[in-house]
Amino acid sequence: MGNNGFKRVLAIVLAATCMLVFSFSATFAATKPSPQSGIEKGSDNGNYSYNIPANATTGTAALKSLYKKTVKTKAVPSTISHEGTTCKITTIKKNAFKGCKKLTKVVIKDKYLTKVQKGAFNGAPKLKLIKIQKSKVGGKAKAKKIKKLLLKSMTAKQKKKIKIKIV
Repeated sequence: MGNNGFKRVLAIVLAATCMLVFSFSATFAATKPSPQSGIEKGSDNGNYSYNIPANATTGTAALKSLYKKTVKTKAVPSTISHEGTTCKITTIKKNAFKGCKKLTKVVIKDKYLTKVQKGAFNGAPKLKLIKIQKSKVGGKAKAKKIKKLLLKSMTAKQKKKIKIKIV
């Protein structure tokens, strides 16, 4: 086999190797799990940052933080809309109200909330009142469960300073 024949064989082998590598990497990329556990998505007219599961079929979301840190009163909605799907707010994450130096009152709708992470209200030094609006579905029993969740998430100092009301 001459020098030209060897170059042709080498070119064919290289081309086949490249095709194999590219097809393998495309398959791997398609099956590789996403390194991100959720999508951060602003909603509620840009007032909040939410954590929404990547598949968004669960229909749940977690309140991650507030964008507008200068508000005095803030309502935590029971649902948000994300790409045409209504997601229930089930969690208030740690440091959700961090940096809200003027915040004095938070209103929570009790409809779907099931978890409040420790430190959710850290960084809101003027917060004095959290109102829990009881829903027709859960009623007072559900509102009391949320009050317990809120108390578990607070420091001893916050428990003394922040009043929790069920309305």
